[in-house]
Amino acid sequence: MAIDMKSHQIGHLRAALANLKSIRIEGQPPHGVDSLSEIIDRHGLVEASIDVVNSTATGFTSDGVKAIAALARSFRDPQSQLSHQASNPTLSKFIASEIMRRWRLSDVAKIETSELHQLGPSVETWFARLNQVKQHVVPCILFLHRVAPIKIGPVRLFHAYDFPTEEFGITRKEFWPSLDESETVADGAARPGGFHFERLLEIASRRDATWLTIVDVPGRADPESQRSADTAVDIALGVIQLICPGKDMRRIARTTGRSAATYRADVYRSPDGMNTPISNHTPALARSPETIEQHFQEAGPALELMGRRLEGFLGATSELPNLNAAWCNAVYWYHQALAEDLDTVAAVKLETAIEVLFSSENNKGSTSRMLQGIEGMLGLDKDHQIDPGTTVTVKHVVAAISTARSRVLHGTWPTLHNDLPACGDSFSLGVGDIELIARNLLLRYPIYLEAYQANGKVDDQAKPFLDWIVSERRLAAPLAHSEHIDQP
Repeated sequence: MAIDMKSHQIGHLRAALANLKSIRIEGQPPHGVDSLSEIIDRHGLVEASIDVVNSTATGFTSDGVKAIAALARSFRDPQSQLSHQASNPTLSKFIASEIMRRWRLSDVAKIETSELHQLGPSVETWFARLNQVKQHVVPCILFLHRVAPIKIGPVRLFHAYDFPTEEFGITRKEFWPSLDESETVADGAARPGGFHFERLLEIASRRDATWLTIVDVPGRADPESQRSADTAVDIALGVIQLICPGKDMRRIARTTGRSAATYRADVYRSPDGMNTPISNHTPALARSPETIEQHFQEAGPALELMGRRLEGFLGATSELPNLNAAWCNAVYWYHQALAEDLDTVAAVKLETAIEVLFSSENNKGSTSRMLQGIEGMLGLDKDHQIDPGTTVTVKHVVAAISTARSRVLHGTWPTLHNDLPACGDSFSLGVGDIELIARNLLLRYPIYLEAYQANGKVDDQAKPFLDWIVSERRLAAPLAHSEHIDQP
């Protein structure tokens, strides 16, 4: 990719160098954390590296940190692959360390511009080293039953007892050790996971997480790789909630994110005496393994398409990155919405999922694109009556969804309320209604996107995509009507 330093980048670099300081750490060692912080603050350093051997601290003032952040941004076009590989703080950290390594002992005024240009190849080399695929393992609270492994693009989910230990160079006996007669569970040799996985399995056990997820993350710096793995798991869990709907699936989660206890014990006192209800919230507890497997079999090609969307997003390989990312972002919001206990907050997140799906720019755009999406993907125009015998149409429902989100977010309807805002005298909007619409749109979107690409469409924006879907449906409608009339 041959990074050549531009004049504005050289300007940011010189500004950073002008605010680079090396100071002596005075006083008798050892220095505690508080005393070091006091010394650094006294000299106006925001970011600093400590050299214990030479008793020095080298770092940047606030203006220097700002210059480095601007320099890092200049290397990361938001639309480029580099923006996926590393965040601005991560790249800033490397640039700061590289500046200190190269020029901390130099006279800033005497540094030639040609020497400053050497930072470009260093950044290029740093990015080039981020070409590895990292395999992350993330524990999840999923099905209690042991069913076949699940694959959703780059995300593979295994019941803990089916985890492919050989991929990580660990024998099954080390991962799941058996107890000899002379051993007890407290013995180190008897703990599951072996050297590398012991702590992870311990945490998973505490959270009742019986599934382990492997995520292949390509070309990321360590912080971004871990974050991408977490996000990919959330999207994959959202996909599972799409194809396995039901209230008993709301609590599936990764243990490193927002997850609720699978058991709940409550204690309260009333005039009738003490009460100690206990409830089991294990996901899909009443679903048999056969029912769960049937969900995935029926999903079939649709599941493969959704996996392809996630793979294109994670690997930044999609030919239509904006439309592809819109679906992944929307599924993330859908998954987050289902974890909410408050209907008001769940409604906001579900409506956000729909807005993100269609890249709505404002309230008016949100309403029009939601109507367009429902017509194109679900075949219901704005005047379609929701239930026979009522005057409630799709247009009314969409307006109610947008209004509910707006009122909650702007404080004209209390967040801590048991109901959503009223929709006049015509009907009462429930969070289940919004969930149903969001779910159907999210299920159909990948199918239409696949067809859009197959027809050679390359416009990577929501409006032309929706225009095409509606146009295709309207063209097909007269033909379908004609075929229906011709039938004997």
